[in-house]
Amino acid sequence: GRMLDLDSLIAFVRAAQIELVWMSEREEIEVTRQWSDVNQLDIPMLQNYYKQLLHEIELQEAHFNSVHNQGAALLNQGHPAVNVIEAYLTTMQTQWDWLLNLARCLEIHLGDALNLRQFMEEAQTCEQWMERQTELLESHYDRTDFSLEEGEKLLRELDEIYEMLDRYQEVLLSLVERSRSIPPLWQRGERVNKPTPVQALCDYVDQSITIRRGDECRVIDNTDLIRWVVRSPEGIEGVVPSVVFRFPPPDGRLVGYLQRLQGFYDRLKKLWLEKHRLVRFNMVLNTMRTIRRWDLEAFLAIDPDQREAIMKALNDDTNKLLSEMDPNDPLALRLREELRLTNEHYYNLLQLSLKSPEPDLSEEYERKL
Repeated sequence: GRMLDLDSLIAFVRAAQIELVWMSEREEIEVTRQWSDVNQLDIPMLQNYYKQLLHEIELQEAHFNSVHNQGAALLNQGHPAVNVIEAYLTTMQTQWDWLLNLARCLEIHLGDALNLRQFMEEAQTCEQWMERQTELLESHYDRTDFSLEEGEKLLRELDEIYEMLDRYQEVLLSLVERSRSIPPLWQRGERVNKPTPVQALCDYVDQSITIRRGDECRVIDNTDLIRWVVRSPEGIEGVVPSVVFRFPPPDGRLVGYLQRLQGFYDRLKKLWLEKHRLVRFNMVLNTMRTIRRWDLEAFLAIDPDQREAIMKALNDDTNKLLSEMDPNDPLALRLREELRLTNEHYYNLLQLSLKSPEPDLSEEYERKL
């Protein structure tokens, strides 16, 4: 009997130890993983690892249950080493539950890292686009002398930029919304200088402290990146693996970055308005110069309806532009004066065209002679 008891105990203990080693190896990977620098993380690899871990856990569960049932059967049979068997069974169950909790923590931290990476990629794309448009607006839309066709082409290009500005405003609004759920991962790698709130992602129990999923605890000391000194909601302090916790969103650095981007966007839009107005300003000035170069012959060569349409469009465009400008702006004062001179020239030509031509008396005079 004793030899059988010993053999069955050794077989169980060996099988239990294999399970514990398997779980311990995977625990070590998750407990020591650093999430503070998203640029150092190979996210696609981590996504594959997470799927693989879930698959391994699923496959291992059958082995685990088999060994667990083996131990439970020994207890039911009244095995004399009851304390040893119970200790192993309790440790196995605790470690299994802990591994499942670590898988949950991996899922959440990985989701946060992925969200942050995608957020930063989109924000940087937005910033780079705004830098390119600023450079383009400052270098390409300061010309003063161009034809009507060239001016219309410039305005079409500016309208396309404005459509993209609208689209990027939507991107910025989306980034602001998404930033509300992204925690400050960087804070995991920087020492706290005062008790700082963190949220527990899973249960954690040891001899000194009990943490429940969803608890708001406080980090007292995170000098050791892997194990933090924390205070539970009940005020009890203990050392807990940092993987259990998440600093709550939002991330102040992201908020500051978005405020800078919004300021950049506002300046770009203001620059666009200035350049759009400048192109329109130069277009109407060039039209005015063209009209003031008309002499009576050129005036009469244009269909009267077309002349009227040109003048109406010129006055409408100029008055619309003036309504958008400060009345005391020197450019506005100049535009008003140029319009007055152009209208005056046009109406002078119109008056001349309406006068009856003087009768030619030379032939009559010659006959009399």
